[in-house]
Amino acid sequence: MRDETRLASKLESTGLHSSRTVLAFDDITASHDPERSVVAGLSFEIVGPASVRIEGPNGSGKSTVMALASGDLDPTAGTVHRPVRSVLLDQNVSLLMRERTVLETFLTLNPDRDEAACRNVLAHFLFPMNAVHRAVGQLSGGETLRAALACVLGASAVPPLLLLDEPTNPLDVPSVQAVEQGLADYDGALLVVSHDADFAAALRHDQTIPLEPF
Repeated sequence: MRDETRLASKLESTGLHSSRTVLAFDDITASHDPERSVVAGLSFEIVGPASVRIEGPNGSGKSTVMALASGDLDPTAGTVHRPVRSVLLDQNVSLLMRERTVLETFLTLNPDRDEAACRNVLAHFLFPMNAVHRAVGQLSGGETLRAALACVLGASAVPPLLLLDEPTNPLDVPSVQAVEQGLADYDGALLVVSHDADFAAALRHDQTIPLEPF
C-alpha cells in the first residue's frame, strides 16, 4: 500500500550556500507606537541554512521582529539587511486564499507548476487525492499550516528564508509529523516564533534569540 505521508522525491533545493547571509539586523530599534519602542538595540545575523528561534514572553516584540524581517515594518533606527527572498507564514496564515480549494490555491501561487507536481507535493503534506478539493477556509489549524507549507516549499523556486510567526496552534500529531518531514527536506534558513511545544520540537534550532519586554 502507498504511504500518502511520503513523497517519492525531495522538494526543490533553495540553492542556499552555507556562507550566504540571508538576514541581518544591525542595532535595530522599532515600534508600532512613537511613544514606546518595542525592540531596541537588536543585532543578529543568519548565515546559510541555519534555524533561529525567537523566544520571549508576550509583549517582548517577537512579532515585531518578524515584521521587520519580512519587510512589513521599517525600523525607526538601525538597518535590516534582506539579501535573499523570504516568505512569512503569519499567525493567520494570510498567504492562503480561504475561498478557494487547496489545489486551486497551490496552482494560483505557483502558476509554473502543473497539476501532477501540485498533487505530488500536496500528498507529501497529507492532502492525497480528493482532499486537494477541500476549501482552504474549511481546514483545521494544522491542515491550514500544512497547505501553506506545501504552497511555499513546493514551489519551483523555493525561498531561501522561511519566516514562521506562530502560524497555527495547536497542531495535531499527524500535522507535526508532516511539518517535521517537510522542513527536513527544506534546505533553506528558518526564523521561527512559536509557543507550541510540539511544533517547536519538530524543528531544528542552531541559535536562540531571547527577547524581554521593556
